[in-house]
Amino acid sequence: MIKLRNIFILFVWIVFVSATCTRGNYIKIPVPAVNNYPVYPYGGDYELMVIGGYKIIPNEGYAGIIVYHYSDDEFLAYDLACPNDYQQGCKVEYNNSDLMLKCTCCGTTFSILDGFPRNNADAYPSPLYKYSTWIGANRVVYIYN
Repeated sequence: MIKLRNIFILFVWIVFVSATCTRGNYIKIPVPAVNNYPVYPYGGDYELMVIGGYKIIPNEGYAGIIVYHYSDDEFLAYDLACPNDYQQGCKVEYNNSDLMLKCTCCGTTFSILDGFPRNNADAYPSPLYKYSTWIGANRVVYIYN
């Protein structure tokens, strides 16, 4: 009897945890494939040479890509489509003074450091679509998904 009771308690706990965990249930933007798109921080894309520098790549991804030089060996890349209103063509714009990207439609602001919303998070919890990056030979940065 005790064994059956423990199994029932475990079952109730699993159902409760799975029902309350919503992290990761975000809006999925149908981004096209980006296959090792190169940027050259030390040979052409000089705005990315310094930490804190950024570059907008307008014709890649769903609505363009922003690349941000985060640290000596780390670059961050996000799609410019607002996850809340991408179907209406809404984009985010970057404000370098506060490290935020703001949607021109819904007004949600997202941090360039992690892509998550800083306001309207209850109504619009989805982060920006984040691309992966890697640094290749001659410090060329490649963006992909």
